[in-house]
Amino acid sequence: MNNVILTMLDTSGIQNYIFNSNRLQENIGASELVHRATTLWAFQALDELGFRHNVQTTGIKWKINDGDIEKDASPLRAEIVYAGGGNTMILFENLEDAKAFTRQITTHALKESPGLILVASHLDFDFDSDRLVDTRSTLLRQLAAHKQSRLPSMPLLGLGVSAVCQSTGLPATRTNVGLKLSDDEETRLISREIEWKLKYRNPGNDRLKHE
Repeated sequence: MNNVILTMLDTSGIQNYIFNSNRLQENIGASELVHRATTLWAFQALDELGFRHNVQTTGIKWKINDGDIEKDASPLRAEIVYAGGGNTMILFENLEDAKAFTRQITTHALKESPGLILVASHLDFDFDSDRLVDTRSTLLRQLAAHKQSRLPSMPLLGLGVSAVCQSTGLPATRTNVGLKLSDDEETRLISREIEWKLKYRNPGNDRLKHE
């Protein structure tokens, strides 16, 4: 099998997503969400779809093993080329698998990282005639054009009577009770975006200490 699909998953507006709050704990949680969206969640999406791949995970640690999806007898259905830094490159057997992965990972991101924008692009790749570096460059250009041309979503942020999140200015959905670092921390109104950033604050600190 020489013809496969090369998929690039990328994040948009990372700086704004991480630093749209002045609170360090929320910045750390946002950074962890960006990291997971293009690493651990991507691997999890492949597992949930039942796609055999070349990444070995142990908790928050992971390692990319050698892949051979281009071989006819290869057991792999997806081969991760690289992951991290806000983007992920994966080889798939066919376009249907690539689209299924994109649906799976973006659904996860919508649930656990509201406000984080994921974009994806797919391109045919021939191991006999194409160079990976050239196809990657084409994908990056496609993603850049997609980011510039996409219309920003306009969700119904709040009804006529609503409270405002003190970090983002978005409609608040709850308070930070249960997410405080200490009992003497002030109680404040937070949006759904800040809620998930705070939930991933401690995992983010744990990963940074581990590294």
